[in-house]
Amino acid sequence: MAPHTLVAAPLALVLVGSAPSAQETATPATPVIPASSSPSTPPAAPTSRAENERLAKGGDRVAMRRMGLLAEVERDPEAAMRWYTSAADLGDVPAMTRLGMMLADGKGTPRDWTRAATWFRKAAEAGDSEAMHHFALLLANGRGVERDDVEAVRWYRRSAEAGNTDGMFYLALMHARGQGVALDERAALDWYTRAAERGHAAAMNNLGEMHANGRGTAEDDALAATWYRRGAEGANTEAMCNFANALARGQGVARDHAEALFWSVLAESLAPDGSPTREGARRLVSRLASQVPPATLEESRRRATAWIAARATATPLESSPAGNAK
Repeated sequence: MAPHTLVAAPLALVLVGSAPSAQETATPATPVIPASSSPSTPPAAPTSRAENERLAKGGDRVAMRRMGLLAEVERDPEAAMRWYTSAADLGDVPAMTRLGMMLADGKGTPRDWTRAATWFRKAAEAGDSEAMHHFALLLANGRGVERDDVEAVRWYRRSAEAGNTDGMFYLALMHARGQGVALDERAALDWYTRAAERGHAAAMNNLGEMHANGRGTAEDDALAATWYRRGAEGANTEAMCNFANALARGQGVARDHAEALFWSVLAESLAPDGSPTREGARRLVSRLASQVPPATLEESRRRATAWIAARATATPLESSPAGNAK
């Protein structure tokens, strides 16, 4: 069996979760309770944009953060930067994390890795598990800070132990590669499993690859195919390609060229231009298309278009945290 390759850590940093979630924008988070308030009777969250803006202009840091989230949804990154900066300066920890993301992505401001690292570290030290994993990414890539794999592992571990699935994914990856920590495939398997069971699609793909290659566990093609399928359904393009290959070969799953063609067409449509994943998907589409009637290819394209449209109205599509890099 040809070995499957684990999704690797990014060389060009890709921050995970840099867009505000539907939950953040549709249902504002519970506000930070001022010291003078009783924990048993937290103030009600404002329900309108006007009320949020009134509170933000009055110095409410949580309202400022909400205004930043709204500005991102409204595609006004400059306004988002202003609100996040104001909230972060007043000590709002989630705003620090979002400000770090804006600086790292160059949204609403020129990209500034050093300032991004500063804000991620502040939020991480304040206990934000998302900031912990972002700060670890910068450490592992030497962006805005001196590269330090050992320190990156420490922050990934803190993020993972706090329940952050991206932290779990990257901690597993560092164990799998022996980067900043002793190579330990059993530990990698454990952290991939924890992240995958909590819905992390890239972890599902890498967990499938661990099972397919017998890394940290006995080789199990059926279990590998199961995780590939779950990762593919979670919109990870690496998993789509791996599941398509499993279907095409009948490896751990019943052979089904039509279904394999659908997943490979979908991966080709979603993977970044010029990426190895897209090129691999394109080759697989070409090979499978020669083995099925033309109508099957057209049906696969129709299904892929419908799948993408359905996902676009629900949640943002996910690529792997590593940008599907090998």
